[in-house]
Amino acid sequence: RGICDVSLSAWECHLYVSGILLGGWALHYLPFFLMGRVTYLHHYFPALYFAAMYLAYIVEWNAKRAATPREKVLLATLGLAAIANFIYFAPFTFGFSYPATELASRRWLSTWNIYNEPR
Repeated sequence: RGICDVSLSAWECHLYVSGILLGGWALHYLPFFLMGRVTYLHHYFPALYFAAMYLAYIVEWNAKRAATPREKVLLATLGLAAIANFIYFAPFTFGFSYPATELASRRWLSTWNIYNEPR
């Protein structure tokens, strides 16, 4: 359509940074995803650093280009959703001092075994 809102050099820089961050995430995540044994949270932490850096980078990239109020509200909503998600699942990461049965409602997938529940 003949629209060019990003310069070629800025786009190449974006692809370079995205490639490094997504590649770093994939190199740290995929070996444990493909593993046939139990994986623990500490296996995912290196990949989490790359995911957090990429999230911050993408939010910044889009915030610089958000022109309409609707786009700005969408970015703010996504940012608040990320913060709410962190707070919601923080007990799993940092530990908790109450029964695990109280966290059973935070299970998104039926395959998540939050506590040793009877089957």
